[in-house]
Amino acid sequence: VNTVASENPDEAGRYSMDVEHGQYSVTLLVEGFPPSHAGTITVYEGSRPGTLNDFLGAMTEDDVRPEALRRFEQMVEEVSRNASAVAQNTAA
Repeated sequence: VNTVASENPDEAGRYSMDVEHGQYSVTLLVEGFPPSHAGTITVYEGSRPGTLNDFLGAMTEDDVRPEALRRFEQMVEEVSRNASAVAQNTAA
């Protein structure tokens, strides 16, 4: 589902939007400037209210994955070292 919504800030620059849970691409539109992609936010069913910056800075599954891959690679290296040690001990 693709939904487009916009909100104009008040004189102090404040704005508020109530949104359903889901993933949103945030684009800033400032008169006289080209559109600027601010990022992608994810609003979960249990998300607490917050600022746009709160959601733009929130960790997602994609942020966690690289660390998990690094740990997996370390485990593979350790298993490889252990297998080599077992092979050497068996040959001796």
